[in-house]
Amino acid sequence: MKKLPIIIFTIIITSSVIEAQDENLIKNSLNTIFTLSITKNYEKAAEFIAYSGSDSSRYWTDTYKSSDKEELNQVKRICKKIAALNEISDKYKVTSITTKKINNVTVYSVGVNFISGQQQLKTELDFIKLGNKYILTEMN
Repeated sequence: MKKLPIIIFTIIITSSVIEAQDENLIKNSLNTIFTLSITKNYEKAAEFIAYSGSDSSRYWTDTYKSSDKEELNQVKRICKKIAALNEISDKYKVTSITTKKINNVTVYSVGVNFISGQQQLKTELDFIKLGNKYILTEMN
């Protein structure tokens, strides 16, 4: 019976470590998308943005294809918004990472404050896990 509390404690600790690892991976994806947006590397950025076009079989199960002109234009539009927020800001700060379920998919909502002097612009970027990385689904 003495082993049960140890097992439960180990499970709790393991869960916390996984969440911390996920948080770091999400922040790394966020940083990557910001860098690719600022440097206008749209082809590479496409690999970090979830497909949300008209092909329902690919919706949130694939990323945009940079080889498709229409899809690359969608990526450019998203990246230009991100670059503009970074351009008008001195820095940004991740304020929260929360989860929610949308159509049985775990969505990680990242609260970000873009800071310029005393002003702060709050926004939220949503990510999902696809394969072994976190990709952007939406920007609010």
